[in-house]
Amino acid sequence: LPLEALYGSAKAKIEFKPAPKFPAVTRDLAIVCDQATPVLTLEMAIRRAAGKLLESVTLFDVYAGEQVGENKKSVAYSMTLRGADRTLTDTEADQTVEKILKALSQIGAQLRQ
Repeated sequence: LPLEALYGSAKAKIEFKPAPKFPAVTRDLAIVCDQATPVLTLEMAIRRAAGKLLESVTLFDVYAGEQVGENKKSVAYSMTLRGADRTLTDTEADQTVEKILKALSQIGAQLRQ
């Protein structure tokens, strides 16, 4: 093996983050939007609305079919929320989800029923 080539492609600086002090809260959202709406547009709206509390957002399902309507799709995300300085309450997490849903509604997406 050409080890020098492998060493050359490795990152020179490795960064470590300390383990979080406070627990995370996870929420999953399934939303319905137009088939033409890019999932990246939805993700960006989630990120903007959640702000600093959003640690990660992961797309885990996209479905299009009779159950969501013609020219529509269902998109599901899993979100991890965490406060850097405190444990989030259910109320804080729910308020963040409400902000996210409001932002998504502004781009034509709604919570899947």
